[in-house]
Amino acid sequence: MNHRSVVASRLATASAATTSWGDDRILHSRMTRRTFHAIMGGMLTLGATTIRGGTVEAGTTQTVVGVFVPGAERDLSLVEGFETMTGKTMGIVHWYQPWGYPGDTAFVLPNSRALEAVGARGGTPMITWEAFGPVGSPDPARLATIPTGVFDAHIDAWAWRLKAFGKPIYLRPFHEMNYQGYPWSIGMNGNTADDLIAAWRYIHDRFTRIGADNVQWVWCPNPENAVVPYRAIYPGDAYVDWFGLDIYNGGTQFDWGGWQAPQLLAERSYRSMQALNASKPVMLAEASSVEQGGDKGRWIMDLFDVLPQMLPNVRAILWFHDDWTNKWQGDARLGSLPRADWRVNTSGSALRAFQSIG
Repeated sequence: MNHRSVVASRLATASAATTSWGDDRILHSRMTRRTFHAIMGGMLTLGATTIRGGTVEAGTTQTVVGVFVPGAERDLSLVEGFETMTGKTMGIVHWYQPWGYPGDTAFVLPNSRALEAVGARGGTPMITWEAFGPVGSPDPARLATIPTGVFDAHIDAWAWRLKAFGKPIYLRPFHEMNYQGYPWSIGMNGNTADDLIAAWRYIHDRFTRIGADNVQWVWCPNPENAVVPYRAIYPGDAYVDWFGLDIYNGGTQFDWGGWQAPQLLAERSYRSMQALNASKPVMLAEASSVEQGGDKGRWIMDLFDVLPQMLPNVRAILWFHDDWTNKWQGDARLGSLPRADWRVNTSGSALRAFQSIG
């Protein structure tokens, strides 16, 4: 989500989850190296196209449906509850993991239990890999430090574990890097566009050398703005498998331009991505709307029915299903948090609209 205070909220969530991740926290000297055979996972889709390992077959128009439900990486029954409520099976299950916790000398590895659980049910996981730190020292959000090699053991450990998973997985590093709401963003911590590109390529190259070919790289800026054009921060076609984009309709609840249809929120950014490479699939990695100011049910129908027709390279849409109305109340760091209920079931009409997609 495109707001500076989300940084603190992610850290609060991450700190609370430390004990739940167990073996997914390692010291610098520990590394897992295993290889499994690649096995395909299934996906729920809109349309009649087949996606193999996160790549879209030429000439097809499928849209994969996915969801972020907070805590799902620790308890997959939360996703199953969402599926029961909506009557839809999610093809992609999304969660967030940091590089490490503030003041902690341990690295955080991908949650292997969550990976296996999602894969076993035929879904595909997506991890938003957030460069929160410091992990000891230095801070990974200072992107120029990454190509120096100081984090090589951590990067390689992620690559080995994701390779060991052996099934397709989406990896979304440095998301919303063109908006100064995260410490890894352009203009924060001295980060430049060149720093971002160098860090992205460095990490990608290490994964490639290890052979983590099941990883699909999702380059996901915030909606394009006049300050940081996409072309300036694009790592290049060889380093990106999917374009990503996060869209939120703030309606009359937030001063974000009023009620806006999803296709309007996405169109400018989509066109800029098409100018970079018209053949790459596009993922709406986070999408949601408030109720205030319009018809949320209609907005959901537009998101899944109208938008993919207008912007045909959109091949995956992930709903952001979380209620931020009362989260972290009293925490001064979160004063500007966009407090809204982003869940799909905020009204009967919204839920019925989601139930009707497909």
